[in-house]
Order: sequence, then structure tokens, then C-alpha cells
Amino acid sequence: MRRIHFFMLFAACSAGTGISAQTAGRGYVSIGLSSQSWDVEDADPVRQTVFPLAVYVPFSNRLHLHFSNTPGSTASGGMSLSGLSDTWLKATYVFSGDRFMINAGIGAPTGKTSLNPSEFTLSQMLSENIFQFRLPVYGQGLSVKIGAALALPLNDRMVFGFGVNAVTKQAYHPVEDGDIEFQPGNETSVFAGFDSKPGLRSKWTVDLVYTLYGTDRINDVNVYNSGAKLLVHSTLAFGLGSGTVTASLNFRQKGKNEYWVGTVSEPETKNSNGNQLEIDLDWRIVQGRTAGLSLLGTGRSYAKNQYGERGGHVFGGGAGTAVRLSSKTSWFLHGKYLSGTFEPLDRIRLKGWDAASGVTFEL
Repeated sequence: MRRIHFFMLFAACSAGTGISAQTAGRGYVSIGLSSQSWDVEDADPVRQTVFPLAVYVPFSNRLHLHFSNTPGSTASGGMSLSGLSDTWLKATYVFSGDRFMINAGIGAPTGKTSLNPSEFTLSQMLSENIFQFRLPVYGQGLSVKIGAALALPLNDRMVFGFGVNAVTKQAYHPVEDGDIEFQPGNETSVFAGFDSKPGLRSKWTVDLVYTLYGTDRINDVNVYNSGAKLLVHSTLAFGLGSGTVTASLNFRQKGKNEYWVGTVSEPETKNSNGNQLEIDLDWRIVQGRTAGLSLLGTGRSYAKNQYGERGGHVFGGGAGTAVRLSSKTSWFLHGKYLSGTFEPLDRIRLKGWDAASGVTFEL
């Protein structure tokens, strides 16, 4: 069972399914509502509302299918961007013995591309990691993902695993009324991680993902290579009194980007990618059979790049609740207030809030 658990975590990481250990064995339909707002010093506020939809169906102990789409609406000043996201359909198959799995997914190009100038400007704001918008990109054209993983039990409390994941994307038109055709480069990721249970009420997982990016092309001309990225994700959960504490950490580090000059690619003089650290805390202080109450905390620390730009810090907190409405229906609500600073060039102050709610129906 712990190998199946590891595979579900791997599938969530490599294919973006978001499958949790608690729901890996049961099908569900999840419908949500999320609203985020950021007030930016000397600029118009940015607001986004999204309606995430996800369906997870385990056809057997071996085959799992996942569907997701996140319609949303974003506005800032006189700019707005609304519509569907790309629609993802993903499948995971675990072979007999629970040690080897494969996954595949297709991203149908239902999200909006061919943006007008104001929409394109707004999309650049959404892509800033420090804001953590739930819909940072609306559409990226047709995408295909494939991956595989192997799980190796080290003992009855720990499973080690590793795997590989590849993504290929078709060309699309990022701006309207233009002849620009953008071809994103392929992505290849190598994964390694472990899932352990150090105590009766504790659990610890660590995942390392190293990603290489192919060459981006515009109108069949090589233009850009994003720097290789290392992602470290770790989650620690443990019992505290009658409740539980869950702490999650994400650390990202990227190498230098490369730009093409004619037929030769040249790395940038200095690294324009700073290291990024994010920590989230969830302390469930009240945990009953049908309801729970949590205190939430978050911190984001983004180091300046080698040009002395794009640093930032955001901290915040809030509360949330989760309620079991029936034997197959659950509901959650949480909200957080955040504040900090960001330095794209000059230092600016940020403050915002993040609220989300959703209902899950087990199948």
C-alpha cells in the first residue's frame, strides 16, 4: 500500500494531478471557488477569481484517470482576461507488484491564446511566482506528457522511488492579429524521493525534481533556452495534542538562461534567476469526526538575482475549516491575509488576501 501511496504522490508531482494520499483509493468530483486579490504600490490592484473542477476515477487498483479544468477571470485597472484554462486528461497505471507505474496526459488547448495587448500585459503579471495565482497561465496550446516511476521499499516504514517525465508542446499564437507563432521547447524531468513514516502519528516525504528545457522558437527561429531547474519539495506531518501539524516546503533554483544569436546559443552574463523558498503551515487545532478547524501560515522568500533584481518577501496567515457533510460529501473554506515587498526593479509594497472554498463528492 505504501508503494501505491508513493506512486500517487509521484503522479501528482510529475503530471500535476494534485491527487492526495487521502483520496488515492476513492473516486471524486471536486468543484471549487477561489478569489485572490493583490494591492500593489503605485499600481492598479490585481484580482483573480477561478472555479477549479477536477474529476478523479480509479477504474481499478491499477488504472486511475484524472480530468481537470480551471475557468477564471482576472482584472487589473482597465485590463481583463477571462475564459477556460487548458483541459487536462491524465491516466496512471500501476503494474502488478506495486513497484512500477506509468502515466500519460494530454492538455487540450481550450485555454485562451492569441491575446490582445492588454491581455498579454496582464498575463505577464499573473506569471510572477510571488503572487501564487491559481491560474497563472490560461492557454499554452496542445501539450502531451508521459512518465514512468519505480518504487523500492527500504523497510516497512520507508519507500524510495525515482522516475522520469517528459512534456512536449505544440506551437500556438500568443498574441492576436499577428504572425508570431511560438513553439515552446520540450521539457524533461528526472525525479527522486522517499515516503517515510518515522512515528505512529508522523509522516515525512521528500521529492527532488531536476528539469531541463529545450529551445523555444518563434517562427521556426531559435530564440531562448530557460535555465535548468532544481525543485525540492518536502512535507512533514505530525500529531500535536489532539490535532495535527502539516508543514510544506518548496525550494527552486534555476541556472542561467541562454539566448540564441544566429545559430549559436549564448548564456546570459549573470544569472537572472534567483533562488525561491516557500513554506506553508497548517495546524489543525480542532479535529473531530465530522469537522476540523485549522490555523494557516505562509512565507515566501525570493532572493535577488545576480543583477540585484526580482527579490521579494511575503508573509501571511489565516484560518480554515473542513466539514464532512455526509458519508460521501465534504466541504472546505479557508482564507489568508498576506503582505510583503517585491523588487522587480525598485522596491514596492504588496498586500493581499487569498480565499478558497470547495465541495468534494466521493464516487
